[in-house]
This record gives sequence, structure tokens and C-alpha cells, in this order.
Amino acid sequence: MLLLCQDFSIYDTARIWDTLLADPERFEFLNYVCLAMLNYIREKLLEGDFTDAMQTIQRFPQDVDVRLLLNVANQYVRDDPVYANYIGD
Repeated sequence: MLLLCQDFSIYDTARIWDTLLADPERFEFLNYVCLAMLNYIREKLLEGDFTDAMQTIQRFPQDVDVRLLLNVANQYVRDDPVYANYIGD
């Protein structure tokens, strides 16, 4: 299982996995984590063509604060009325 191992350090990957495994709807939350990642590199994705965008996605920045990504993903969850059924809001 390489889930996000190639994109983050082992410490950051463990932090992400810990968050995912603590969530009863972990595979749904993973979608929001990936969305937060895409949002983080949004401007670079929009600047180039398809090939540039794919290379940017494959070379995700190593200097990102994983806590920030998880907080953004959590905000996306809270803003999604469908997911609110799972978290009890």
C-alpha cells in the first residue's frame, strides 16, 4: 500500500494515515485530502497544459504543511452536507 507515501515524508504519511484510520468514513475523507492537495497546487495546474499538470501532480511539493492540508480537508467535509450525515452535524 503506497497511499500517499511517494508524496510525503514517512512522518507526514503516518500523520495522514492516522487521520484516515481514525475516521469511520476514511475512504470518503481521503477524497477530501486529495482535493486539498489539488487545491494547494491549483495555480500551477492552471498555468500549464495537460502534460505540465500531470507532472505537477506527480511531483507534489515536499514543503507543504500536512496539518494545513488535513485542516483544509476537514473544512471541505464540514461544508459538504452529504458527509455531515457521517460526522453527526
